[in-house]
Amino acid sequence: MSFFADAELTLKGEFVQLEPLHRNHFTELGNASRDGELWQLPFTTVPHPDALDEWYQAAHAERLNHTQRPFAVRRNSDNRVIGSTRFYDIQPNHANVSIGYTWYAASAQRTAVNSDTKLLLLTHAFEVEEAVVVYWHTHHENIRSQAAI
Repeated sequence: MSFFADAELTLKGEFVQLEPLHRNHFTELGNASRDGELWQLPFTTVPHPDALDEWYQAAHAERLNHTQRPFAVRRNSDNRVIGSTRFYDIQPNHANVSIGYTWYAASAQRTAVNSDTKLLLLTHAFEVEEAVVVYWHTHHENIRSQAAI
């Protein structure tokens, strides 16, 4: 198997499950995006509920190019999709990958969701894929994300 080749990878944690992003997540992702009107933040890539198809098409194209692995984030406690995250900038020749494009419904922020999500992603990257380097970035204006990192 090549580096991050499993497009149907599901990761299960204590608080969340990361599922391969599919169209069947649209309704719940739209609800999550509405929770806090996250698309209005100037430093995120949260889709407006009416623009989910365009957002999904871009993510799916990157999945087909093997440069990203986008996930829907499902909270275990209520089985709801509350956001999205992904591996991106997958570089098999260097065993490098980035983690990002992460967003959660406002009601899921500042909970165990993000810690569990990042633990799942980092564990998979280092222990399963044997990545040498894992990056993650945030916008210089995203103070809450910077504090979380």
